[in-house]
This record gives sequence, structure tokens and C-alpha cells, in this order.
Amino acid sequence: MEIIFNQSKKENIKEKTTISAFLKDHDLLKEGVAVALNGEIVKKADFEKTVLKDNDSLDVFNMVCGG
Repeated sequence: MEIIFNQSKKENIKEKTTISAFLKDHDLLKEGVAVALNGEIVKKADFEKTVLKDNDSLDVFNMVCGG
């Protein structure tokens, strides 16, 4: 199964992969990111139950502090 990651990179993933599992596989902490799935923001509470599907577009934004 294939998804588009951060608008450009095609990623092969296993079926029934959740957003949480995808983040873990990419060493990304859910506390430090915002996620959009097919252009819609996903609440952190839904990361565990949101299953990625073939041809989904997943965008992950790292939170950055500073000034």
C-alpha cells in the first residue's frame, strides 16, 4: 500500500497502519507534531484509531519554538 508523505515522498506502508504507528516508524513523537490527513487536521486523540488507506496524503508538521 502506498501513501504520499509530506506532499512529495511516496511511502510504502503495511495495511491497517495507524497514524501513531507511522509516526513511531519514522521516530516522530506525537507530542511534537501536527498531522493533516488528506488536507484535514487530525486530533492527537485520533492518531491511534485513524487507519491510513492506499493513496492517502499525510502531512506531518514539526512544532518549533523560538523567536
